Amino acid sequence: MRDWYRSDQLRPGQVLFGFERRFTVFGWSRGHSQLLLRSFKADPDDDPDGPTTRIDVLFKPVGAMRIETDYDGLTVRVATAERAREVLRDLRWTDSDDVVLELTDRDYVVCLAAGYIEDEGESGEPSPFAGGEQPLTWRGSVLATGPDGDLGARLASRGEVTAAVGTGRWVYLVMVRMTTSRGEVARPGTAAAFLSRAEAEEEIRRRGGPTVVKPDHRFDYWVDSAALDLPGSSPGGPS
Repeated sequence: MRDWYRSDQLRPGQVLFGFERRFTVFGWSRGHSQLLLRSFKADPDDDPDGPTTRIDVLFKPVGAMRIETDYDGLTVRVATAERAREVLRDLRWTDSDDVVLELTDRDYVVCLAAGYIEDEGESGEPSPFAGGEQPLTWRGSVLATGPDGDLGARLASRGEVTAAVGTGRWVYLVMVRMTTSRGEVARPGTAAAFLSRAEAEEEIRRRGGPTVVKPDHRFDYWVDSAALDLPGSSPGGPS
């Protein structure tokens, strides 16, 4: 399920979409000024009655925003003409084609377009908004999610991966589990993947791990390994 709205399609006060689910800021792509909010699907082992889908909400290009890191329920609506004038006046914007989208009575995003995609993707997988129609390119040593929520991801082809790692190789996964201040535990996901254990361990140190405590969340990191299933490979065992 998906929907997408451009500023020229919107009218003041219009409700675009809403969900009675928890959302968190998942990615920010500065180069393209894209903001990504995500609602994670539940781990069926921990929460069998929880959401069975993932929802990504994207705003682009973002000119200004006032947001929280998390929302218990999310409704995106076009600000009234009076509210939009107030926000743009405070920002000292005198001429803009951007639209003011409200997330709450206080929070807003000023942008040209917004939409959502609901799918069955895993919590740590790149957003379905990522990639576009541009050619695939190799991303260096990191094979998975970056700080922008993978909005700018260009996934390597099978041939590029084979050439980079040879045959019989393993990848080393930086795994992460998020626990909220309410004790809610998210399904573990892959934060990044590397070609050596040393690189993966260095990435955990770079993130401040193995445990990072923030006001509303705790992130626990560890290294796991997986064999690459490539033609003619014979992985043996991880080092």
